[in-house]
Amino acid sequence: MDYELRETFESALKFGGQVLADMGLDDQGVAETLDDVRRRDEQRFEAQITGGLTAGRSLMRGNVVTPQPAPYVPPKREARPLSEETADVLEDEDA
Repeated sequence: MDYELRETFESALKFGGQVLADMGLDDQGVAETLDDVRRRDEQRFEAQITGGLTAGRSLMRGNVVTPQPAPYVPPKREARPLSEETADVLEDEDA
């Protein structure tokens, strides 16, 4: 075999690159990001060959700890409508 293409991996990179571009990252930033992902994937794959399936996990991103919400803090003052129209709507909802 002269050439191998990992279709699922490459299509994921293609879609991911388009998302980054749609979010406003310039072409160079997209290319650098995709190159970084390819490089880390290659390093992870090499580590798995010598160290087993779980080797190289530190090279993967995406397993971020789920953020915990901050405690609820009640407002410092009562809410008030910003216009008479809003006040009318709020009164109608309360009735």
